[in-house]
This record gives sequence, C-alpha cells and structure tokens, in this order.
Amino acid sequence: MQKEIFINSMPINKEQEILFSKSFWRLLMSKRSRESIVLQKMLQSKEVIDYKDEKIFLEETLNKKPEMGNDLAYYYFERSHHFRNELKKTMEEIESQKDSPWFPARCVSLINSDTPMAMVAIDNGRRAIVTIGDDVDIKKLNQGTAVLLNHKMNKIIRIWNDLPLNGEVARFDRSHDGKIVVKTNGETELVLDLCQKLDKDKLRVGDPILFDRGSHIALERISKPDNHDFYLEETPDVTFDDIGGLDAIIEELLDHIDLNFFHPEIVRNHRLRPAKGILLVGRPGLGKTMLAKAIANYCSSNSGSGQCKFMNIQAGSQRSWFYGGTEYRYRQIFAAARESARENSGTRVLIFFDELDNIGHRSQNFGDEIDSRTMTAFLAELDGVKSCDNIMVIGATNREDLIDPALKRPKRFGDKIFRIPNPNRDACADIFKKYLHSKLPYYRDGGRVSTKKIIEELIETATAHLYAPNSPRSNIATITFRNGSTKEISPSDIISGAMIENTVRKASYNSCVRALSDRVGITLGDLIGALDEELDSVAEQLENFRTLQNWINIDSDLDVVKIESHKSSITAHRYPYANTQA
Repeated sequence: MQKEIFINSMPINKEQEILFSKSFWRLLMSKRSRESIVLQKMLQSKEVIDYKDEKIFLEETLNKKPEMGNDLAYYYFERSHHFRNELKKTMEEIESQKDSPWFPARCVSLINSDTPMAMVAIDNGRRAIVTIGDDVDIKKLNQGTAVLLNHKMNKIIRIWNDLPLNGEVARFDRSHDGKIVVKTNGETELVLDLCQKLDKDKLRVGDPILFDRGSHIALERISKPDNHDFYLEETPDVTFDDIGGLDAIIEELLDHIDLNFFHPEIVRNHRLRPAKGILLVGRPGLGKTMLAKAIANYCSSNSGSGQCKFMNIQAGSQRSWFYGGTEYRYRQIFAAARESARENSGTRVLIFFDELDNIGHRSQNFGDEIDSRTMTAFLAELDGVKSCDNIMVIGATNREDLIDPALKRPKRFGDKIFRIPNPNRDACADIFKKYLHSKLPYYRDGGRVSTKKIIEELIETATAHLYAPNSPRSNIATITFRNGSTKEISPSDIISGAMIENTVRKASYNSCVRALSDRVGITLGDLIGALDEELDSVAEQLENFRTLQNWINIDSDLDVVKIESHKSSITAHRYPYANTQA
C-alpha cells in the first residue's frame, strides 16, 4: 500500500513537487528510524546491475519489512530530485552550447594523467591544458592536429580537419634534437616542432616551411616558386652572325666557351681550373646583352641535349627593402641554376647579370652594412658553382669603376674580361649592313641602280656623317671643366649598335608613312634624318650629369661644370627628304 502511495504520489508539475516534498519531509522526519538508515546504506553499497535487479531488491525488502516503505519513498524521492537537478543543468548546458562559439586551436602534446588531457595552442602563442571530450578519438590527436574547444575553452570537443592551413613561411636550415631550425627573411632562427605528416629527413636546406607561430609547429613543406620564373621561356634566337663590328671579340669569346664550357677536361689536363665567369664591359648599346644571348644560342646548338637555359637577371632589380631579402633572392637564383644542372647533365645553364655594378653598390638608400652583406652572399654563391661544369656566369657593366674588386678576382669574373670598344668607321659600316639588308624597300628615283649599290651608298654616306672631320655633326656636345678646359664630343664617341638599329627602324617607319601618298622606299634623307634624331637624343642625355659617366670616360680629377649640346642643323637641300616629318 505504501509503495503504491509512493508511485501514485510522484509530482507531475512544479507546484505538486513542492507540496509533495513538504508533506513527505514532515511525515518521514517523524518516522525515520535506525533501520531506515541501515537500509539506505544497503542501497548505496549494493551493486545493482540494472533497474530490474533493483526493483526485485526493493520488493523483497518491502515484503520482509513493510514498515520501511516510508523510508524507501523518502530515499528515492531525494535521489530523483537530485537527478532532476543534474538533468536540468545538463540540458541548460546543451542549450547554451547550441548558440555559443567554438574556438579553434592546435594540439601541442598529450598530458599523462588519469583524466585525458592535452596541451593546446590557442592564439598569439597562448597555451592551455584542457580536458579531452568523450567523443574525441585520442588516437587521432597528434602534434599539430587542429581541434575545436568549447565555449569555456577548457575542453576539446571535436577534431577539425577542415581548419585552413594559414601561417608564416620560413626556410629550413637544419635539424636539431628531433625538431627543425628555420630562418625567416630577417635571418631570425626559430626552433619548431613537427606535425605528424612532415618528415624532417626529406627536407633540404632552403625548403619553404609553413609554420604556425602561435604553436611553434611546422605544418607542411610548401612548393617552391617555379624555377622557370628565372629563365627566358625560349632559348634566345640571337646568333653571332647578327652582331656586327665585334669579329675579333666574338672569335676570342668562342674559343673561351669551347675550351672551358664544352671541353673542361683539356683545361684540367693542364693543371688548370675551368673558368666559370665572363665579364663584358662597355658603354650602353655596344652589344653586351646581344653577346650574352648569342652565347646561349651557341651553347644550345652545340649541347648534346640541344638545350641551354638562359637567365637574364637585372642586378639592380634584385634589391629588397627587407632585411636579408636581397641575399635571399640571389640564393634563389643560384639554387635554381644548380637544380637545373643536376636534373640533366647535358643541359647548359647561363646566368647573365646585367648591371653587375649594382651588386653591392652603395647608394643613399642602402647602408654599408647591407652592401657588404649582399656582396658576401653573392660571392659565396658565385664560388659555389665551381664544381658545376655545365653552369657559366656572365656579367655585364658600363661602369667598371663601380664594380667591387672582389668580383674581378681570378676564379670569378676576373678569369676573362672582354672590354667592348666604341665602333670605328669600319665596324660601324659592318653594323649598318646587319640592318640595311636587301629585304627592305629602297627609293630608286627612277634609276636602275642595283639594291646592293644603293645600300653601299647609304652606308658610306651615313658613316661619313658620323666620322668625317668636316661633317656637320662632327661636334654634338661640348663639356666644360672647372679648370677652364673643354672637351668636344663627336658622334664616334657615342655611336653604338643600338643607335644604328634605332636609326634604321626610324628610317623605315618614315618611309612607311610617306608611302601612303608619296615615293615608296627608304631614302638617304630618311636615314640621315633618323640618325640625327638619335644623335640629338643622346646629346640631351649627356646634359644630365648623373648619366654622363655612362657614355663618356672622364678623368675623375676633372670637375664638370657645364655640358652644352649641339642640335642638328641639316637643311633640306643637302639630303633629299631629310626634314620629312612622320
């Protein structure tokens, strides 16, 4: 009867629960006995397998001692009330977690304890020891594993495999005691732990490593920039036949390349070391870049694999404002060359550094320390190609006086220095022949003169315009020095292959424009008019004190105070169509 009263009297709402609690409290406090306390201890100590066993136990107890029904009712009421409170708290926590944020973190290590715990890196390098949720597979928690923390940030509730791999990039330097040492752009060294998927034995010096600064864990090796970014897409199509006026230099250059690049064993048999560096010195436009491209074409044509990779590097553009950035760029260039040379022993690699004087050159924006560090790094890389027979380094400069003496030492660029002179009259005529060829249209003025004869007359007149003492352009500028002396600049002092190429191009364009309504073909007036435009353009550049030294060799003891250019004064009647405007 008492058991039925207990079951039927269970509260079904909040008000009934309060009344039920008060009435049972008054009833049971007056009737609790020593036996009820013993029974409570028995219930707490008895190992109840499931609800069915507990029910049998209670029925047996009530049958033996019916008077203990009230005590049992009180005991179970207290226990059910406790469970209700715990369930309520659990439900409230679940509801709160539905809308509360989760926080990403990375597992650093597992903690040995009775309760599953782990150390995680949360943000900004902050670390915390948290518990591991029951739903998390501990076997999948490794160093670097991305996880999610609860809203209190004290428990791992999920492994998050979709966490984006973001972080910083550094270069692998070496291994140390199961960890790795990397260097940032500022050459700062960091010691990092490794995530499970990163194998330190497969890392090579210089490999870019993505790491998380907060956890100090290396996450993965990222792909290097494509080495092809440093190379020209195709082998240059310039040949030595395209270069005029440099026959003697080309012959000497070919002997040097054949001996040191294609037959280094002959050099070694004579107890010599094959030369790896070539330095081309000369004014702008004299053909330094064309020579380098022709070398690449020649090496490609004579290589067993028929391939020659050519790097055209502007040394001035490699400067970086970041600490260590310039040295890193040079290391990348030489590393790319060595990698290409290792991939195929038959592949020739040519590294052409234009504006070589800009390496280590001091300027107002970069201090002596930076220049010294850059030069040291470049020389170290340059010395590192000695053992590679299929790598050659070519440098070019128009300011030999600004090149660091260390670059011109033997075993570097000092092995072979080619100084390209200003073209004389014969060399100038040879250059004109490269561009004034028979495929161009020429104005004949109704005559039957052959194309060959017309070309010869054009070249003869153009060279006389440049070199004849009585030429109206014999003096294009006058330089006045502080001591009162002067120097007259003639066309022969500044003429170059690039100027001649531009002259023919402008003459051809003027002929194209005139062909719309007038005579067809290049005239002498077109050629001389274009040549005067080029001379006037260079004369204007000479007025700039900063660029003067690039064109004219002037004694450093002489102080320039004035530069006066002389414009063209050619009249129309001297050369037909000389003043024709496009």
